[in-house]
Amino acid sequence: MKRTAIIMIMTAILAIVSTGCGSQKQNVEPTISGGTYQGSSQNRLASIAKYGDWRTLVTSGKVTLNSGKSMSSTMQLKMVRGKSISISMRPLLGIEVAKIHIEGNKIVIIDRLHRVYIEEDASLLTSGVPVDVTTLQDLLLGRAHILGKGTLSAKMGGDVNISENNGVTTLAPKNTYEGFGYVYTFDGNDNLVALDVFPEGRASIYNVVYGNSTGTVAGTVATSISASTTIAKRALTLDLNLKNLQWNSDINNDLEIPSGYSKTNASAILKSLGSTTK
Repeated sequence: MKRTAIIMIMTAILAIVSTGCGSQKQNVEPTISGGTYQGSSQNRLASIAKYGDWRTLVTSGKVTLNSGKSMSSTMQLKMVRGKSISISMRPLLGIEVAKIHIEGNKIVIIDRLHRVYIEEDASLLTSGVPVDVTTLQDLLLGRAHILGKGTLSAKMGGDVNISENNGVTTLAPKNTYEGFGYVYTFDGNDNLVALDVFPEGRASIYNVVYGNSTGTVAGTVATSISASTTIAKRALTLDLNLKNLQWNSDINNDLEIPSGYSKTNASAILKSLGSTTK
């Protein structure tokens, strides 16, 4: 895989997961499919928010980026809950050529092909607001998350509005975040099937479709994710397919910058992200 393909895929991943950050603002009453959210149902919420606890996750899979051309790579995803996310790009024979690591208030991108790395404050992606790793982990696993509150739970009836129509349930927070609203859609089996993110008064700018939901020790998670957005006026679709989910093993997800690597500038990546983050 060429370096440009690696960087494009990493940029798209960062752009998509960084939608979950911002600072809380005023009330909003979003609409979808011509309907208005009518109010929360505590029983319905309890049925949807059946998420289990977990400590760590190691999973393999495939990432595909389509932006006029289709580019794919195998990958390994490692998470320590509430602490870190690592995405290792392995396009050939399982050999890592690039890595994204998010931990604390830092994002590190390592390019092993050219022996360079980028290390930046994660707040550069979120207008100075620290990235919440737990939020990003929920987004990648297809677990509904209420910004500023945490993983969706049955105790959040006062924070969300719910609507049901023909077996489809839509759920949205009562408050926007940094001028953005978002809507989760669940199917008749209470599986999350879609997330839409939109600026107030405008159409969706991010759409994530979740599929192949499976029951795990951490509750129901999606193993197929297709996210669509626009970066630098270019339409992008990013597909993640996960397999071999291994939960709660003792893992080392610490990051060490390889000796002899040069630090490079992230301005080009952040510039391309600028069209989709504030």
